[in-house]
Amino acid sequence: MLTAFTVSARGPDRRAVRDREDLTEDVLWLDMLNPSELERQWVLDAYGHRANFVDELIEIEASARYFHDAGGDHLRLYFLQADERSARNIDVGFTLDGKRLYSLHAADVSALKTFHTQTEGLSRPPTDPISILLGIDALRVAVLADTFERMHGELESLSGAIFSGGERVMEALLQRLGRIEDANGKARLGMIENRRALSAFGANGKHHLEADMLSEHLRDVDSLMSHSQYLFEKVDFLMDSALGMIDIQHSRRLSIFTVLSVVLMPPTLIASIYGMNFRHMPELDWLLGYPMALALMLAVAVGPIVYLRHKKWL
Repeated sequence: MLTAFTVSARGPDRRAVRDREDLTEDVLWLDMLNPSELERQWVLDAYGHRANFVDELIEIEASARYFHDAGGDHLRLYFLQADERSARNIDVGFTLDGKRLYSLHAADVSALKTFHTQTEGLSRPPTDPISILLGIDALRVAVLADTFERMHGELESLSGAIFSGGERVMEALLQRLGRIEDANGKARLGMIENRRALSAFGANGKHHLEADMLSEHLRDVDSLMSHSQYLFEKVDFLMDSALGMIDIQHSRRLSIFTVLSVVLMPPTLIASIYGMNFRHMPELDWLLGYPMALALMLAVAVGPIVYLRHKKWL
């Protein structure tokens, strides 16, 4: 699927490419979502750009994430797609050839789909390929910031639930903490790639990046990195707290069985003594022997309870 982005007097415009003739010279950004072989041929014929295959985007070495060749400058970034149940990073490959920006990815990316409707607040209007790329990156950072804010709010609610909830809810709380940590780790990986890419672009003088704009981008990324570190430490603390609460509740349950064994041991001993089958036992012919044995068992059962409560062990 191909989508073309152009800029006119009315502002940014986005249209689907359904035929070779839709690839006109005024296209500043061409977004390729898992393109077919025919669509790849259209792009090659129209612009001379040979698109990579989507399975080539997963390479992680630095030399494959940002490099320059005869086709232009190539950059690969992670875009976080997170919801309440899962989070995943989608690899997106960008290419700047001087005339236009090309993006390639294997799955839908919300930031790319909504970019043309969210350009009003950008510090640099998207009028050329590099400003479009920086605008996409700014929107990506904003999405990450919103994700961190949502995770922070969820951690605040989980914090209260951990210290007030019972053992039965701890499993669900640990699962939620695991999902937050998974999303945070993937977001952090994307920011590491983001900072490295911005630094590489800043070192490349031909893109004419303004120092103030680059500094602002890097400052935003650094602030998110600090927030990500805080979330990591918060999740780690809550994980330890949840496991500690589980251990405490488990110990309390075991202590109940320990107290029961201490309380029942003396009555059991008395019942065992009077349950022996010897012929000559003085109490066997005693009229009050049975009530006396019951009273004695009750007394030796209550005694340990009173003692444990006095020691505040129970």
